[in-house]
Amino acid sequence: MFKMTVSAVFLFLVLPLTLAAQCQPKDGELISKRCPAGYFKKQMCSENHFLCKKCIHGTYTKIENEATECLWCTPCDLGLNQIVTKNCTSQNNRECGCGNGFYREPDRISIFRCVNCIKCKNCSTCPECKDMCISCKHGQYKQDGKCQSCANNYCANEDCKSFCTKEPPGDWIQVLLIVLPVLLLLLFVSFLVCWTCRKRKRWIWKDQKKVIPRNVHIPVQPGGPVPTLLHFSDLEDDPHTKGPKDPWSALVLYTIIKEVPVRRWKEFLRLLAISDDQMERVEMEAGPCSYMEQQYQMLRLWSQRNGAEMENIYSTLHCMDLSGCAQDLREKLLHLEEV
Repeated sequence: MFKMTVSAVFLFLVLPLTLAAQCQPKDGELISKRCPAGYFKKQMCSENHFLCKKCIHGTYTKIENEATECLWCTPCDLGLNQIVTKNCTSQNNRECGCGNGFYREPDRISIFRCVNCIKCKNCSTCPECKDMCISCKHGQYKQDGKCQSCANNYCANEDCKSFCTKEPPGDWIQVLLIVLPVLLLLLFVSFLVCWTCRKRKRWIWKDQKKVIPRNVHIPVQPGGPVPTLLHFSDLEDDPHTKGPKDPWSALVLYTIIKEVPVRRWKEFLRLLAISDDQMERVEMEAGPCSYMEQQYQMLRLWSQRNGAEMENIYSTLHCMDLSGCAQDLREKLLHLEEV
């Protein structure tokens, strides 16, 4: 009975006094029913009170607690380009985020990484990059913060798959490098041949001028006038034919051209004593673009001779059995004079 009494006295009187003696708070400690945020339970002081100690640097408790230790603050992962946005305190965990020019991309649950805004494909998914974000149009892809054309990318970029239709360059480039020099060589040889032929024709024409007769007489129908036609070279060589001469107007020349059938035009010129070589020369100088221009130049040069008269034109048409054309031409020229 006595032993039970002693035990009860120790339990109810001595033990609380002993615990109270051990629960003398020091710096950074306090006694409370529940440890506040920033503290953890160091030991029990009584049935309803604890000795609470402040969390050391790098640890924290966020709410009232009865925890026997503080939680470690979460570190920011520099390998994921994270930076500290809020420092660790005894009451709050450390907060990590992304710096300027980076946006937050979830990697795993509660873990994220910071990605350069240059790689942001859809501006709506990276609001952190609104000042730097560039949205490329269809047919473009983003590279180094700029929009590049898919047409020059040959489908190498994933963003161009729906647009790009070009195939990567293949063996055809090697074929082109072989064929192109050959084609250029052929063109050069062709040019030399044409140039040589043209020079040769000019030499032949110069030699022929020396042997062409001065006057050519054309037989005509009985009763018709007999014109004396001057050769084309007379304009250059004969000193008696040199001198100022009023040129025929373009309107007169075109009127004559229209009255001569196209299929008999060269026959008409030959009867006017214009040689085939001279015709070819005019054709080469006038160019192949307009046959009318060639006709005009041939007739204009003939008309510049001192001996060239309209009667030569009429007589030549009569000689070609084109008397109707000669009559129509005469009437049209008279009409031009009246106008």
